[in-house]
Amino acid sequence: MPAFLPPLAGSSLFGAAVVAVAALRAPPDELATRLKAKEPEERVAAVEQVRRDGHKDAEKLLLDALDDRDWEVMERAAAALAERGTVAGCGAALSKLAVGGPIRRVRVAAAQALAKLDPAGTAELLSKATRSAPLEAVCEGLAAVAATVGEPVRAGLETGLIAKEPRTRAVAAAGLHAFGATERAGHLVTCLGDDELIVGAAALDSATRHPDAGLLPPLLGVLARKQLHEVFERRVINAIEATLAAAGDGERAALAARVFDAAQLATEDQALTRFARLLGRLGTRRTGADGAAGTALIDAATAMTWLEPVVKRGTENALDRLGYVATGHGSPRLRSIALRGLVEAGGGDAEKWRSSALKLVGDADGDVREDAAVALGRPGIDGAVAALVPLLKDKEWPVAVAAAVSLGKTQDAAALAPLLELAKHKEWKLAGAALVGLGHLKRKEAVPALIAGLGEKSPTLKLTAFEFLRRMTRDKVPAKESSWKSWWAKAEAAYAFPDPDEAAKQQQKYGYSPSAYGVYEDLDVLVFQSRGDHIEKLLDSLKIVHRKTRGGQVVESGVSPLGIYVANCTGECGPDDLEQVQWAVHAGGYLFSSCHALTHHAALVRPGFVRSIDQSRIIDLVTAEPCLESPYLTGAFDGLARPKYALDGPHLIDVIDHERVEVLIDSPECATRHRGGNMAVWWTVGHGLILDSVNHFDLQGFGRAPPMKEPAERMAYAIDVLGLSYADLRDVPRGAWQSQQKAAEEVRDLSAFRFITNFVRQRRKSGA
Repeated sequence: MPAFLPPLAGSSLFGAAVVAVAALRAPPDELATRLKAKEPEERVAAVEQVRRDGHKDAEKLLLDALDDRDWEVMERAAAALAERGTVAGCGAALSKLAVGGPIRRVRVAAAQALAKLDPAGTAELLSKATRSAPLEAVCEGLAAVAATVGEPVRAGLETGLIAKEPRTRAVAAAGLHAFGATERAGHLVTCLGDDELIVGAAALDSATRHPDAGLLPPLLGVLARKQLHEVFERRVINAIEATLAAAGDGERAALAARVFDAAQLATEDQALTRFARLLGRLGTRRTGADGAAGTALIDAATAMTWLEPVVKRGTENALDRLGYVATGHGSPRLRSIALRGLVEAGGGDAEKWRSSALKLVGDADGDVREDAAVALGRPGIDGAVAALVPLLKDKEWPVAVAAAVSLGKTQDAAALAPLLELAKHKEWKLAGAALVGLGHLKRKEAVPALIAGLGEKSPTLKLTAFEFLRRMTRDKVPAKESSWKSWWAKAEAAYAFPDPDEAAKQQQKYGYSPSAYGVYEDLDVLVFQSRGDHIEKLLDSLKIVHRKTRGGQVVESGVSPLGIYVANCTGECGPDDLEQVQWAVHAGGYLFSSCHALTHHAALVRPGFVRSIDQSRIIDLVTAEPCLESPYLTGAFDGLARPKYALDGPHLIDVIDHERVEVLIDSPECATRHRGGNMAVWWTVGHGLILDSVNHFDLQGFGRAPPMKEPAERMAYAIDVLGLSYADLRDVPRGAWQSQQKAAEEVRDLSAFRFITNFVRQRRKSGA
């Protein structure tokens, strides 16, 4: 009998053997193989599949992925372990990664995964780590899980709150929502008294992101102080607004009443103004369009009684009172603010502000008349053309320019004749405004006048006419009067302006373009070259088409009210050059300025809104933070990257008119060191807009970064500070990380450029 006989088919031994043989012949585990793939994108996809579908060795596979050389794989693996791991199996690895991971994204993902697996255990692990790991990293992890873990992380955070390093105290303050209301309020007050403003700012940001009605009394108390730095004021108002928004309907009314009572008890003028701003914001956010009227009621001493309906009821009565301020208040500034508030509140419903705007075209103050003229520049406003035509002869040219542009934006046939007459004016600013109006009018009868504009002596008028004409066709017609006459002779009979739906599609094409190039495509961008900043280098690297000019050449370059004008630091220019920029902005152009150009361009185009805090001897690098939620900040801050702005003898921004200027980005760190903390602000001027930023665009990035020894440090800086995505990081040539100089040459910091691009994006989406 043979020593070995195959088992009988159907027996258990036979089945086991078949499985064993099959296992030997089966291909390796496909998912495990993909987790070792060469391409990081493939490994990321494999991690996500394990998270989504599971795997018999899920925890082991994901633990291996925590050691991946690609940081995105590490981050995704940490997040996946929250669903597919166990504390016993992966707790040690995650806790190690939470305090020692290479970048903030990975550390936070590891801490949050631990918190999901074992909240109490996570707190213990991270709190114990305060004895061995860097305290800032531990507090960062504790703050990241404070919302889900709560009480167990308090001991570790308290250790951080008394640390010697300000940044550690600030990181710990970001987790104050782990404490109960009483303790949290006490810590909040302590943090606000810290010499380093970053600590109090972090505590207030925690109060905004994690509102608690128990914090309302100390927040109101802070707002009532005699002195309060503006970086705190903004955050206190944000926190109070968030507190009321998070409250239930019944509780919200009671809290709003407490806010109003506190406002009435305020005695200091500055505190009264702060409460007025707060009450206006509450009206805007709580009650919808009607409540937006509250944003205009700023002069607390005279307007406090008008604010009550905004906070307590938000009814039409608020708009009625606001209309009274717009047309009856003794302060021109308040009339301007009130009218702007009415237009914002009314939105598309012109009846909410039409009567006020029609009255204010005859106001004694030029700013108010210009605001009224701009408000009337839209289709379908009864009486708009009749009200705007007299303003074409206004004694102040910005008013006449605004009126001409608005006449065109009414798209009313009655606007054609006065605009054609104005186009013959000897004053170039008025003739140019007529061309802008005729361009917006979108009527065939206006086209010959636009074509005639190509024959003007002024390069600005030629450019203005051409910018409107070239938008009429996809044909590439040269900017010559004779060429366009020939084109129009052939096209006129069958020509039709794009209907509103088609025009909207074109606007969306540019406004929603995924790339910066697409947003700027086919847009006139004029860069004023100077001695400091050089944004043209950045535009060159991004392949964004632009023109260049400099002092003494702006007149011959021409400035388009449909385009973007960028003034580099230092930005000095003569009065003739500046006049071109002023006109273009009032007629609808966008001016972006950096650093010293605030003084030499932005503040001169429209004085009285901002001024500079001259810090010409300062060289510094400061962390920038968003002040509010805004579409202009989309993609500029992701909540994890912390951009740093390079200050090179900056002209920091001092806001004069807080109600008509919006601060988008500030820096509590800069405010502590250098008095001013405003990093980026914007405001409207006529039909146009000005945006100013304190930083130099060509100094952002590795050129001014702290010295780093290892490539991994530079890569981490690119993610944590410059805000590069993982895909961006992979696109950087590997050799660029070998030295700081090479990194500076290859890696661009687009953190500031992103919010500038958002202004262009919003403009193109709106068709402005």
